[in-house]
Amino acid sequence: MRKKHVWFWMALVVILGVSFVTAAMAESRVPTAVIDGNDASRVHLRLEPSQSAASLGLFFTGTEVNWLGEFDEQWAQVEIGSQRGFMMKKYLYIGTEPQLVVSCQPRGVLKDDTQDIPVWYAHPVSGQADGWINGNAVLTVLGETVDGFYYVEAAGLPLYVDADAIQLVERSAAPAVRASRLYWQVLCDRIPYRAAVTGQDVFLSQYNPEVEDIGHCIGRYAIVDLDQDTEMEAAVEVLAGGYPFCYLLLDERGGMVYGYEMPARGLMELKTDGTATWANGAGNTGFGWRDDWNGDSATGTIALCDWQDDQQIFVVNGERTSPEAFQEALRQQELKPNAVWYWPEENQESLLFE
Repeated sequence: MRKKHVWFWMALVVILGVSFVTAAMAESRVPTAVIDGNDASRVHLRLEPSQSAASLGLFFTGTEVNWLGEFDEQWAQVEIGSQRGFMMKKYLYIGTEPQLVVSCQPRGVLKDDTQDIPVWYAHPVSGQADGWINGNAVLTVLGETVDGFYYVEAAGLPLYVDADAIQLVERSAAPAVRASRLYWQVLCDRIPYRAAVTGQDVFLSQYNPEVEDIGHCIGRYAIVDLDQDTEMEAAVEVLAGGYPFCYLLLDERGGMVYGYEMPARGLMELKTDGTATWANGAGNTGFGWRDDWNGDSATGTIALCDWQDDQQIFVVNGERTSPEAFQEALRQQELKPNAVWYWPEENQESLLFE
């Protein structure tokens, strides 16, 4: 029997199914909480509401859980993946700013990257695998069950994999960030930015990406060096229907902040070094940094997959290469630490605006 490759289905969900997934989520909202172990990186999921009860597994700080209800003053019943159990309430954040919980979730890579490994959608795992992931996969590890399976996320899908097949890779700490105080003033809506296309001065609260039939709002922002000029820029997330619709990129030059609009697909998986992944379809994707502020190009290319003369080509650092070398470049990109995202209402002391 042929293997059902998880990455194929993930690509279909990302490319074709976003609207259907969004609609389904809107119809079945479940209250959620985020694990916050304080000084502990992992927290037990217990079979019963007691510290002496059997553990169902250990789950990392930063992992989202479904809140099924409060049991008593100390315990809440929760659901993680397909497992239900109890967690101590003091280790669960149920406030309105879950993004403030600092994640301890490590990355995971396959120990043998020459072999595909099976995955299951539900625990306990049994019988034939539900799919397979290949050696290039990089997973976010959410926790480990008591019987030796990692509960992971890959391309937005929750999966169970054999823990013996995965090596944990700790995330690197995000570097300290220094940026122009003008960004802070724009983000706080105190001064306007200049729209690069129209030349008009616009306050952030007046920004209108012309989203049809769906309201929009300003989401998070990250401070990174998007164009490799050693100066920091700001990437501002614009949400429509609760999901990124586009990004407003802010670049300070000569005492003026200029704003450039970027499609959501052009700034995916932004990293602390300012590089990001972009995609115009399954056969046209890559990653790198932005090198054209006046055009609509996403990034200065580091790695590229594209079509040329009806033939798929792969480029890494300007040189034609093999599909395997391209996949290895993507793998190394995924291992880089993700950019740190902040909300405009957060304390600005977390950044070093000059």
